[in-house]
Amino acid sequence: MSSKKRRKKKSSRVSIMFVPETGGKIRTIKSSANAITRITVTVIALLAILICYCIFTAQIVRDAYDNRSAGNAKLQIVVDENTSLRNENAELSAAVNDLNDELAAKEKEAQLEEVTRSEQAVPKGFPLDGSAVLATQQTIQTTAETNPEDANKVAFMTNIGTAVMATGSGTIAAIEDDPVYGHVIRIDHGNGYETIYYTSAAIRVEQGAEVNKGDVIGIMTTEGELLTYAIKLDGQFIDPMSMMEIAG
Repeated sequence: MSSKKRRKKKSSRVSIMFVPETGGKIRTIKSSANAITRITVTVIALLAILICYCIFTAQIVRDAYDNRSAGNAKLQIVVDENTSLRNENAELSAAVNDLNDELAAKEKEAQLEEVTRSEQAVPKGFPLDGSAVLATQQTIQTTAETNPEDANKVAFMTNIGTAVMATGSGTIAAIEDDPVYGHVIRIDHGNGYETIYYTSAAIRVEQGAEVNKGDVIGIMTTEGELLTYAIKLDGQFIDPMSMMEIAG
């Protein structure tokens, strides 16, 4: 058997020379082509890894920036909504204050009206509109002898066309015929007061009607016609002259 000579494979070698610009010593590095290839591949791999890392890091930073921008946008929306709510709350508070002021004004007005109604219901007015002459004391005494209650009544001699007027606001409680006076008109003022008009005047109201102070309830139809007027408080006759506002 013939022996074969193995040829020794020579590996190719590469020399790398470093020549300084300043003219110094030239350095030479000798290495095999395989080693240079491995180093090159390694460097390329590292560069690829570095590039991928940079891309990945940039993406993370970009995502974080986008998330931050989205968060800022949402925060701005919340801030805007909060500002809008504060403005609406201020407007509502102003509206509530205005409403409270309006209610307070209306309540005050209602109270004043109530006071006015209460005051108007007190029979302080004069029972006639026009000229009238207070009856003589003798006439009152003569009438009082016939009816003791007449001692707390006041009588007026009137002219034709003189109006008999409500001395306070109230309700016509009764209109009765009377053989002596002609008619008896009773006004309930709803506060314990009752006014009574004894007259033969033509009646201008109906029972149950609401009247205000100064409303006409009758008209005198003859010259020198007599109006007798009385006031009761809680069922008791009182002196009407103590209540009457002659100037009113």
